[in-house]
Amino acid sequence: MKNFILLTDSYKINHGDMYPEGTEYVYSYFEARNGAEFPATQLFGLQRLLKKYFKGKVITKKMIKKAKKKLCVHFGGKEFFDDKKWTELLEDHGGKLPIEIRAVAEGAVIPNSNVLFVIVNTDPKYFWLVSHVETLLTHVWFTSTIATKGHVFKKMLNKYAEKTSMVPAEFFVPFLIHDFGFRGTSSLESAESGGLAHLVNFKGTDTLPALWEGQKYYNANLETLGFSVVASEHSVATSEGEKFEEKYIDRLLKFYPNGILSMVADSYNITRFVSEYIRKRRDAIIARYENGTAQLNRLVIRPDSPRFKGDTPQDQVLWIYQELDDIFGHTVNDKGYKVLHPAVGVLYGDGLADHEIEEIYKTLEENEYSIENCVVGQGGGLLQKVNRDTQRFAFKCSAQCRNGEWHTVQKNPLDQSKASKAGRMKLVWMTNDAGVMDYSTLTETHPLYHDHQDLLTPIFRNGKMLKEWTFDEIRKNGELSIH
Repeated sequence: MKNFILLTDSYKINHGDMYPEGTEYVYSYFEARNGAEFPATQLFGLQRLLKKYFKGKVITKKMIKKAKKKLCVHFGGKEFFDDKKWTELLEDHGGKLPIEIRAVAEGAVIPNSNVLFVIVNTDPKYFWLVSHVETLLTHVWFTSTIATKGHVFKKMLNKYAEKTSMVPAEFFVPFLIHDFGFRGTSSLESAESGGLAHLVNFKGTDTLPALWEGQKYYNANLETLGFSVVASEHSVATSEGEKFEEKYIDRLLKFYPNGILSMVADSYNITRFVSEYIRKRRDAIIARYENGTAQLNRLVIRPDSPRFKGDTPQDQVLWIYQELDDIFGHTVNDKGYKVLHPAVGVLYGDGLADHEIEEIYKTLEENEYSIENCVVGQGGGLLQKVNRDTQRFAFKCSAQCRNGEWHTVQKNPLDQSKASKAGRMKLVWMTNDAGVMDYSTLTETHPLYHDHQDLLTPIFRNGKMLKEWTFDEIRKNGELSIH
């Protein structure tokens, strides 16, 4: 068990001494500010943080003793760490945290510059605790950013699916972006939490630890959470050298007669691999599709590098599509788009940037192909190339109670994009300035504050979880903003 006292920024250790005399309650909120990369944010991961680090008894005598020893060295003096207040918290609350958190439903997609969750202490003696836990709670930026990106991708893919395919989008779009990010993350915990955030909107993953994280913190059902397929890698494809690459193909086709089989195809010459080796095995691949006992017996061609300088992912995917079309043929659906033979498909997964993913599907649509035979894999770009500023997350104090009286608190710098909200607040559903029903944040001075129901639900109080969301519920909450 980690020492909860030390799970904060150094400078927060002494903030309790800096507030005005008579301070009893500190009220803070978390939001994604305007100017973020995406206009709305999908909240995800708060429940995991609370259950992992905040729930139950999180302060012990041993922790206080160790924290004192370490922090006195860190700050260069005993006077900079007040172990008495932590000892009193242990005595008064049994080591549980006297705070309350209210939050929007996990999975909900909220326009930026709206409150996502708020926190306040429940015992006036421990007002300083709100600032102390801010650092750890802010980590919800990571999972929320990845979920938000996934939500944006899913809306984009639904658009192309509905335009080009007769298959209902919900049957295949959740599998079109596959998580290859485990090895590209900075830590196991990043893979666990970030990989789970991807699964809020998609179901394809090779990041196994994310599955167990979903079970542990969200009661996720493994039968519906995330899936993968049999796939080769270069160590397999190159085992017998370039001269015997065809043996690798035949070996895998023989050993895996059923289900989806992904073959890395660019170990040497992907043009030869597709145009010659796959063409030569056309009948065998079709027979595998027709005779296999799985739901879909498809051979997937996976390129992993450009064919030449200047080659783009979308150009290479289109070329493979056209080659497979020439070899296996296509049908034309009722929407007028060509559908590749279901025996074959494409998976592109080489260092894709976010904008390149849409370019792939846009190119297929422009060339009158249905997108249903194409999957993309994303690794570091999915789980690692994000930061807190992607969605401009901020955690700010907006109200304080001193001597029984509440006061509004606000940061209002020259850079108005960083101005914070003032006062206690609600998230409500109401008509906005454009005349459209949407989420809005009302502070307690707003004339309509008391007329609307607060959508922020109490989820944590005094060490206990008050409300938990299942992973299925979170996915459904996200789907409400897809259509």
